[in-house]
Amino acid sequence: MKKIVKAISCLLLVGSLFVLASCNTSGYTAPAEYFELSAFTNNSDNDAYDSKYFYRNDMQLFGADASCIYVPEGRHTDETGNDEYGGYYYMYPSATNADGYKGLIAEYYDGQYKRLSDENGNYVATSAVYRSKDLVEWELCGGVDGTFSIKYYADSWIAGAAMAPDVIYDEVSGKYFIYSQTQSKTYDENPSLYKECIKQSQLDTWQKRFDETHDWERNWQNLNLMCIGIYVSDTPTGPFVPVTSEIYYGDANEPNLNGKILTNYTPSIDISSDNNLDIPWGTIDAHPFMDSDGQLYLYFCHHVDSNDFGVHIWGMKMKDFVTPDYSTMTLLIRGGYTTVTKNDNWEREPWNMASYDMGEKYVLENGAHGDGNEGAFMIAKNYINDKKESVRRYILCYSGGGYNNKYYDISQTVSDNNPLGPFTKPSQYASAICGTSFDNSWMPGCGHGCLVYSPTQDELFILGWGHANETYQAEKYGRWYSVDKVHWVTNPEYGLLLYGNGPTKSCQPKMYDSIGVKNIAKDAKITITSKNGYSGTQYLNDELFVSHSYYADWEFASKGETLITLNFSEPRTISSVLVYNSYNYDYAFSQIDFMEFNLAEKPSWYKGSEYVPVARVSDIEFSKDFIGTSYNYVEAGASCLASFNEIKVNSITISISKKISKSNNSEIRISDIVVLGK
Repeated sequence: MKKIVKAISCLLLVGSLFVLASCNTSGYTAPAEYFELSAFTNNSDNDAYDSKYFYRNDMQLFGADASCIYVPEGRHTDETGNDEYGGYYYMYPSATNADGYKGLIAEYYDGQYKRLSDENGNYVATSAVYRSKDLVEWELCGGVDGTFSIKYYADSWIAGAAMAPDVIYDEVSGKYFIYSQTQSKTYDENPSLYKECIKQSQLDTWQKRFDETHDWERNWQNLNLMCIGIYVSDTPTGPFVPVTSEIYYGDANEPNLNGKILTNYTPSIDISSDNNLDIPWGTIDAHPFMDSDGQLYLYFCHHVDSNDFGVHIWGMKMKDFVTPDYSTMTLLIRGGYTTVTKNDNWEREPWNMASYDMGEKYVLENGAHGDGNEGAFMIAKNYINDKKESVRRYILCYSGGGYNNKYYDISQTVSDNNPLGPFTKPSQYASAICGTSFDNSWMPGCGHGCLVYSPTQDELFILGWGHANETYQAEKYGRWYSVDKVHWVTNPEYGLLLYGNGPTKSCQPKMYDSIGVKNIAKDAKITITSKNGYSGTQYLNDELFVSHSYYADWEFASKGETLITLNFSEPRTISSVLVYNSYNYDYAFSQIDFMEFNLAEKPSWYKGSEYVPVARVSDIEFSKDFIGTSYNYVEAGASCLASFNEIKVNSITISISKKISKSNNSEIRISDIVVLGK
């Protein structure tokens, strides 16, 4: 297997130096002496970093529109005790023509995917699959030629490579299913095989109808043929092959629950043909979601076609993994509107835009999302609302605008107790999970991602895809992978929402399950020493740094020299500390004066001739890499950090006194403090 991502590891050297402490601040008693703790403090956007504890989004894996699942250990253990697939995350990005992706799989690429051969005939291999233990280091592991996940034969109904593949595991059958936007062939290409496919005469009629009603030229044939392909595999790596009645039901002649027999020549889900519509219904970005009650839902996007120029997200129940329940088909969100509700026409024509009433206009700065909503992803959580009611909140994530837009982000819309809505969009920045910021030049366009939990379910991560080139020409330069943490928060205006700690270009803690430590700052009791007052102590260890202007006040603020002490009720073993800077340039600190550690015991690695139970890391500079140059801003998620050999501490004291800004305002803010330990 080919290793794609390789982090840089750094060896920490151990040394000691006794010095006389001279800092005295009201309310804080400086130690008589301490030793300087050897630590790695580099946090830039391209130099070496301590990869034992941290990762950095370094533009090393190309793709887009990926889904990701975790396969627990033991699911695939064979009779010999071997478990080839367990304990990994598997990610499935779109096939793409971008240069970065072509370079990765050059042997398969010649302007289109080469048709390869096996004993059953010519086939197409597409949609790479990667695996990772920690969402940081990935390797190709496809079950098709060691690279790809999907395999289909040349005579199947499929005309084009599967895009935006989204994967789910069926606990009952033990099989994996990919739902992917797939272009169908036409009936005319081989009438004896493609009986269920759209006829060329129908495409011509739709095109003529468009030409007669519009004064601009556009050929819609490919988009009018876009439908949802379903692919199935016994393993997470594939081969995923087009689902058939024989594969799913065990009988080639058994129809699905709508009476449709699935064959290699039958489009899996074709909304236009399945419902005998006289209009095209181009469909992309399918996403399966299994609710807690065992009901499967499918979310998808009606893309621009010759009949509808919008890009809207829809949803419906599934009767089983291959049978849509079209009677539940519902428009969920529409670009440019806050909400969508059904009207009296819905039961007759649920697929028709006229069956819905739109809410208020959804006004965005600079029209950042345009009229398009795509890239659906669903997540749900039970919680108690402000009325003390038990609620199951459904959050439908989406990407607004188009993928070549700088502001193509990952946002959210919410519904309580019903996965088919109605959904309501919070305001633009409350809605944003990851990406939308007019200061964001380091990760533009990071839309159509997905969410995954850590194996212990203690952490939630968002996987996104940002532009690889500042011109935002994704079709030429591609997009690159990023990962950041997401938290559930209670928003005072909208209730339970997702809050993204990103996008980031600076060092961030790896998944705690993978590094064997976690953030213990939230276990500390915090005391502040400041001559000039302070506020927002609760934001110092809430695990959130400010990433959007909507939350700009969720920071600790103090004036002048300030000491922050984290006191632990019992000794804790720690290895790293990160102090996150303010989102606002005017309040950002330029350095950490020192991190001081009150040691609970002498470290086993200590080699000094004399020992005192106090250590410091002094003068940690905030990297200029994360300070805007075209105008004054600070990149969200950037920090001053220190990593070191393990020490056991009773408390940690952090001193700040210096700002980046030269304004007369002496206020300094901190977004968050993270302490990695046990």
